Amino acid sequence: MKRFSIALRIVSFCALLVILFSCAKKKESIADEATINSTAQKTNERAVCIIEGASLWKEPGKGKNNWLSSLSLGETIEWLGESKLDSTDNNREYVKVGLSDGTAGWVSSYCVIKGAEAGAIKEETPIYKRPDILTITPKKLSPMAVVAVLQIKDDLSEIVGENQKNNGWVKSEMITKDKEDVTVAILANKKFKENPKTPKETLIKEIIETSPYPNSFFINSLKKEIDMDDGAVSTTNVINSESATDEAAGE
Repeated sequence: MKRFSIALRIVSFCALLVILFSCAKKKESIADEATINSTAQKTNERAVCIIEGASLWKEPGKGKNNWLSSLSLGETIEWLGESKLDSTDNNREYVKVGLSDGTAGWVSSYCVIKGAEAGAIKEETPIYKRPDILTITPKKLSPMAVVAVLQIKDDLSEIVGENQKNNGWVKSEMITKDKEDVTVAILANKKFKENPKTPKETLIKEIIETSPYPNSFFINSLKKEIDMDDGAVSTTNVINSESATDEAAGE
């Protein structure tokens, strides 16, 4: 009877060890899974397209049957954490991105700025080399210029301009990141670029009349630029179109 009692205790102790070991492994597995999911989430990051018509490819590299879609200037996309080099094109770097409709593909890294927010310049403003007022440059950004905003330091924001031109720092108060304002600026940019021979006063009227956001900061600014009764218009502060680069769609 005494031997049976000892044996029963040994069996019970072993069973308890098995249970404890099993629970520990389960917790470790859950922790590992959480770590993996957390890592996967960290690889996805917001990005902004800074080239109008940038091509989205099915696979890294250009090709007639490889083209998938195109991106718009100022479009916010998701950086999916993968990159590849195209050895047939001077090792051009491509990154995998996701669009708002769920489409995923590859775009030249030159066309997108990772970790940025889309913004638009409210008024003509100078560009600074560094986040220091003393580093002012002769370069200026026009109203409604679309930019990718990277970081803010003190009263200045680091920006990347359209086509990777006019990069640097500007006063943060001169940037709007409001979705409606940025949308109006993007649409206005397209309107001016697509109709270079149309009088600017005509284009401004069309922008004002067809805007989906009539209360936008820029719509109010354009209204001040034009007298809707007699058609008088000042085009001094209207953004000038920039030529597309070789990164544009299909090229």
